[in-house]
Amino acid sequence: LKKRDEFNASYGDNIGKDITYFYTEIPSKQLEFVLDYESDRMINVNIDAEMLSDIKDRYKTDLDEYYKNEIWVAFSTATSEIMPDGHPYKINSWGIPEQVDSLSITKCQTWYKNYFSPNNTVLVIVGDIIPQKITKLVYDYFGAIAPAGELPQDPDLSIEYINKHISGYELQADAEWMRFYGSAVTPLFFMPSVRDDDAIVLGHIEKILEISVEKRDDLWKLMSKNRRLFIDAEVDYFTLLGYSGFSIITLNVLRKGSENKIKKQILSTFEFIGENGVDNELLDQYKKSELLNSYENDYSYSKIARSLGRAELIMGDYHFYKRKTEILKQLTNEDIKEVAKKYFNEKNMQIVTIIINEKNWFTPFISFIANHIVLRFWDPEN
Repeated sequence: LKKRDEFNASYGDNIGKDITYFYTEIPSKQLEFVLDYESDRMINVNIDAEMLSDIKDRYKTDLDEYYKNEIWVAFSTATSEIMPDGHPYKINSWGIPEQVDSLSITKCQTWYKNYFSPNNTVLVIVGDIIPQKITKLVYDYFGAIAPAGELPQDPDLSIEYINKHISGYELQADAEWMRFYGSAVTPLFFMPSVRDDDAIVLGHIEKILEISVEKRDDLWKLMSKNRRLFIDAEVDYFTLLGYSGFSIITLNVLRKGSENKIKKQILSTFEFIGENGVDNELLDQYKKSELLNSYENDYSYSKIARSLGRAELIMGDYHFYKRKTEILKQLTNEDIKEVAKKYFNEKNMQIVTIIINEKNWFTPFISFIANHIVLRFWDPEN
């Protein structure tokens, strides 16, 4: 670590449901040091009792911080409930807290040897390099590392069904940012695997809706019924190998919005999009802005490297690393209408409702004044 700091390196890691990655940004003349470092990390990590105890303590601290964000915990819990029994996504990415203390040195070392191995790894190098020279260095440092002989096969992450008998899911939360709003009624749609081109189109739809909410345009007015059903909203979309999720978090001040009315209006909005698409000016504005971001990312070695690694491990081939941009260039309202009709329907929808714990005797009066008088004529976003 001291060496990396001496070289002014930027480094870190990230963990998700599908992949774990480490990254280092460093002057190209110090690249051999990084290859030496990473190859050493792949085979020479020896977990002892002191290290494991320290990691457990740090994990518990991080876990406590995670559980303070009741909103994310609520959505994670709801998603887990909806997942079919036995599916890997049924378990939160934080794992099972009760099992932390039961982790042994042997379990950790076995997991490390099985998964931190050449046959379960993609190495991505982007920068001012000579490929032939770097390839030799890669073989010099990684070539002698033996592959894991008992590497488990990739699990089948496809989802044939979700627990549709769960018509809704309501959770209590006590988060600071929720205190102003009071509730979040969230229609949640389950979408295809990230490897499906439709998932990429859905990602573009998410960002178009974000612009609509920010601009308070006609589409936003339709979705919120001119802010009579909810006074603000956040659009969120995530993609995984097994499935993707599209949610619209609707917010009201100190009251619980009508689940049935919100559900009906959101479905009606997507039915409208399925028949008419989105405003052409809005679509053009989004495409220009997003393409500009894409071109800017082409000048970032770190972003290119992560896109390549994610494409290889998640999309199935590194050639797909520009797939999102390729689809964006050709994106039309016909594509948006087709995908909206296909996925935004009642059978593909769940409702997650989050409400705050604390209420006072005067809460209904403040809520009425805020929602029906003040915020009907004044939008703080405008």
